[in-house]
Amino acid sequence: MGSAPDPGRIANRARYVREQIDRLRGLAAAGRLEGFGDPENWTVNGAVRHALQTAVEALIDLAYHIAAKRLNAAPPDGYAAFSQLAGADLFPKDLLPQVARMIGFTNRVVHRYLEVEDTHVVRIVREDTGDFEAVLRALEAAGTA
Repeated sequence: MGSAPDPGRIANRARYVREQIDRLRGLAAAGRLEGFGDPENWTVNGAVRHALQTAVEALIDLAYHIAAKRLNAAPPDGYAAFSQLAGADLFPKDLLPQVARMIGFTNRVVHRYLEVEDTHVVRIVREDTGDFEAVLRALEAAGTA
C-alpha cells in the first residue's frame, strides 16, 4: 500500500466537522430551527445549509486524502474515494449508503438548490448528525491504520 496520511490534515478536518455538527445541534436545541425556511430567518437558513454542505465536503476531502496516501489512488469523485477505501477494508461498507445520501444532499444544495426542501434540511439536523460522526470516526481510523 501507500504512505501515511497527514495527521495534521486529518485532525484539522475532523475538528471542522465536529464544530459544524455541534453548532447545528446547538441551533436545534435552542429552538432556532423552528420556522426554518422563513425568509426572515435567512441568516440561519444559509448557515445551516452551509454547515451541512461544508461538513460533507470536509469528509470527502479526508476520503480523497486517505485514498491518495493509503492506496496511491486518485478517485474520480467523492463517492469513489469512500468506495475504494471500503474495497480495501479501510472504511466500513455498511456506511456507504449514508455517504451516498450525504454527497447527494451536497450536490442538490450546490446544483439544484431550489429543490432542497426545508423539512429535509431540518430532519438531517435533528436525526442524521450521528451519521457524520460515524463516517468521521471511520475515516479517522482509516487515516491512522
